[in-house]
Amino acid sequence: HADLRLQNLNAMLWFRKTKQRLVSFDTQKEVVMSNMKRWLRDQGISYSSIAAAMDQTKSSICQKVNLKAQWQKTDFLYLHDHYGLSADFVLDLIPYDCNEKAEGRPEKMSLV
Repeated sequence: HADLRLQNLNAMLWFRKTKQRLVSFDTQKEVVMSNMKRWLRDQGISYSSIAAAMDQTKSSICQKVNLKAQWQKTDFLYLHDHYGLSADFVLDLIPYDCNEKAEGRPEKMSLV
């Protein structure tokens, strides 16, 4: 169990070093963007539209995307089945760019 906890800790430390960072034009402050937030933006998918497709509220999706609430098993299944996104990607355990290369997803995807 100790080895698994150490691996998880190392993964989180690595993740924090490689997390997507952007600079806000308004405040000139550095902003950290989750994989899902960046992916939704890059795909042109609104919180409202993905919330409706997943039978959730816009507020619930917003909280999950902004890492204020936990994604559920049903969320992972939906995102994988409809968009090919891995749970590791959704949970920010891998960098955003890894998903583009592995999944071949630089192109926009349609909402199903």
